[in-house]
Amino acid sequence: MESKSRSPFDYDNEKAALVKKSNSLENNLDLELDNIKEYVQEYGKNIAIIGGSLLATYLLVRILTNSSKSSTVKYNPPAQAQPIVHVVKEKDGNPIAKQIKSSIALFLMSIAKQKLMDYLNQNLAKSE
Repeated sequence: MESKSRSPFDYDNEKAALVKKSNSLENNLDLELDNIKEYVQEYGKNIAIIGGSLLATYLLVRILTNSSKSSTVKYNPPAQAQPIVHVVKEKDGNPIAKQIKSSIALFLMSIAKQKLMDYLNQNLAKSE
């Protein structure tokens, strides 16, 4: 009986090369995953800070502007068949207090705008 001729092939060396390549790919994937985690953490914190400051500014402005604009609805039942509803708006408060409130709102909005511009400029510089 004649044995089939095979080309010399070293299974141990091939297996070692494949294991080495597999380990290399696994390390590369781990590095990429770590980079993605760092990216998400960094930008997630920045986005949360900017969003929180914008929300706080919006709520503060809303509270300051709504506190002086209260209205009262009075219902006077007339002797006629159709009721009449009178809406009475209270006068705006002190003009000095109104000016202070608008100045505070403008100041907070300018801070939020500056923080947003800094964040965008930082991202633009990193992407280039």
